[in-house]
Amino acid sequence: MGLSLIEVMIAMTLGLLILAGASSIFISSKQGFRVQDSAGRMQENTRYAMNHLSQILRSADFWSGVEPELIAIGPHAINGPSAAKTCNSDWIANVRDGLHGYEGAATPPIDCVSANDYVANSDMVAIRNVDPKTFTAPEDVALATNAKRHYVRTRVGANGYLYQGEMHSDADSHIPSGDGVFNYEYDFQLLFLRPCSVKAGNACSKSDDNGKPVPTLVSLQLQTDGGVSQVALVDNVEQMQFEYGIDSDNDLVVDSYQKASAISDWRKVISIRAGIIVRGDALDHFTDTKTYFMPSGFCYGPKSSKCAAKYTGYERYQRRLVVKDILIRNRIRQ
Repeated sequence: MGLSLIEVMIAMTLGLLILAGASSIFISSKQGFRVQDSAGRMQENTRYAMNHLSQILRSADFWSGVEPELIAIGPHAINGPSAAKTCNSDWIANVRDGLHGYEGAATPPIDCVSANDYVANSDMVAIRNVDPKTFTAPEDVALATNAKRHYVRTRVGANGYLYQGEMHSDADSHIPSGDGVFNYEYDFQLLFLRPCSVKAGNACSKSDDNGKPVPTLVSLQLQTDGGVSQVALVDNVEQMQFEYGIDSDNDLVVDSYQKASAISDWRKVISIRAGIIVRGDALDHFTDTKTYFMPSGFCYGPKSSKCAAKYTGYERYQRRLVVKDILIRNRIRQ
């Protein structure tokens, strides 16, 4: 005997229920894997971002055995962004200001970046130094391939000279080659947060990153031709805040931590307390309601919080706060 219509319908119903259950398990497992994978990348981004920040900040104000006040500024072709007034050639080449922080606000605290390229209320910090990995022999400075690069020639314990490679003869006249004389490439970076990772145009827009802009740690860097350009470092960095350790009595010990707006003498800064918030790149099932307290008393929280900066609209992302004290090693050596 064959199956009755009722038996067939019951079998089909049971089959559909089993299929629906299997599909639900598959979808749930896929979502769980996606969230776990996102959490893993968040951890890795957090580690990499803080390690990268630490490496850059530790190197601030390194001038190969010369006090920055003794470095003369020679002919160069360093230029800031075309629309900038403060962030100009002289500002970028100001070797006497090896480390300088800028407190975040609703708009960029300095005009090196546009408002569309800035995450509101996030801090910025500028670092100037010579790159110790770029020692260049005098005969190599004279090569045509290095003509547009910028160097600082130092006579250890005496003086220094910033110049463009094609003006090497001018540097020779100021500091002749000899024992204890070195050439290193000049390095400038401004660290800040940008609302997108990959810009389709000249500035970030809502259509970038496939219509889902990703906040990113970015460095405005001096290039080999003397211009500057934005280089994306780490994705999904939502917020960044700094406090600066002040040595007020010159005993190489931090006496207090202050925010950027409270500092009058940046040469007294010997440490930086850096705080970053990194988020995952996949939506989770939970809703984040936590308030994150960062350096300088800054808070980052949900819409219901009283924080100046909020993650409204992004509550379903996992996020992590990490804070680290970083010594400016070139200012604590005797």
